[in-house]
Amino acid sequence: MHPPNSLPQGQWELWDGIRLKNNNGSADPISSFYKQLMQLLTATPKCPKVIVSVMVVLALITPLCANAINDFSLRSQSTPAPASTKLNSPASVNGKKITTKQLDEAVNLAISNGAKNNSQLRETWLTDLIVKELILQDAQKTNLATEQNNELKIRLAAENNLVDLWFNRYLASHPVTDGMIKSQYDGAIASSKNPINVNEYELSQIVVSSKAEATKLILEINNHASFEYLAKEYSLDQSSRQTGGLIGWQLPSNLVPAASAAIVGLSNGNTTNQPISIGGNWCILKILSIRPYKLPDFEVLRLQIIKNLITQAKQQAIDNLMAPAKIIRDK
Repeated sequence: MHPPNSLPQGQWELWDGIRLKNNNGSADPISSFYKQLMQLLTATPKCPKVIVSVMVVLALITPLCANAINDFSLRSQSTPAPASTKLNSPASVNGKKITTKQLDEAVNLAISNGAKNNSQLRETWLTDLIVKELILQDAQKTNLATEQNNELKIRLAAENNLVDLWFNRYLASHPVTDGMIKSQYDGAIASSKNPINVNEYELSQIVVSSKAEATKLILEINNHASFEYLAKEYSLDQSSRQTGGLIGWQLPSNLVPAASAAIVGLSNGNTTNQPISIGGNWCILKILSIRPYKLPDFEVLRLQIIKNLITQAKQQAIDNLMAPAKIIRDK
């Protein structure tokens, strides 16, 4: 940028002091403003001192303003805005985003279940979400959900999860208390003093709907048929059926009187030789092992007592639903 023609000597020096250039060497708008101002002064040689003073002040502050403007422009060009996708998506799997909301929900659920809130927890759950997304993508690609009877399995799994949530809600409003646990332990102390409980028995069972069927199975067992196989094939009790009829260690006093009387006096490996009537069904018992009964310490027995109380509470919840329900079975 060149100064205007015919400037007096003093104004030449002033012009030299206020020339400005932008980054590429071309005159910027502030320089154009001074050029016009100098041309005005040239037209009026006897310029009042106040105008000259204003020019001096402007000459001093203009470079500072220009530098600030240039610095701001450079920072704006060199500093990119943060990517919003990073804020909302901690990971992606084959282009499918895992959102911060998904991660927060998983972490918060884990914390509500007792997990410690830290960065490792978030990293663990993020890895879990990534692996799950990979599996889901592959399952979708291969149409796994529609293979064989998988649609039924998925529906049943969803129903079972809802049933578990229903029980959890019931147990939350009917919690196992310390008083209930102590009462059960006091009952165990009393049972340990019962002469019938000198021994405890590890048992397996087969439960069927008729005495005739039970009698037929006893004959097969006496002819060396596998008790475990028959339990898996015919037993109505779903929990013990899966394990070949195993129901674990039992005290005689905890069984119905007919079952208690049937097992006392039998040896290891023996099966009851007559069907036992239990709650409308018929039962066959097999003794797997016998040992002297010794009452465990409270802390040892506490977890088993809690488990038993939860089982009882679940059964009570079912009974509460069954009592007013109108259920008709087709025969």
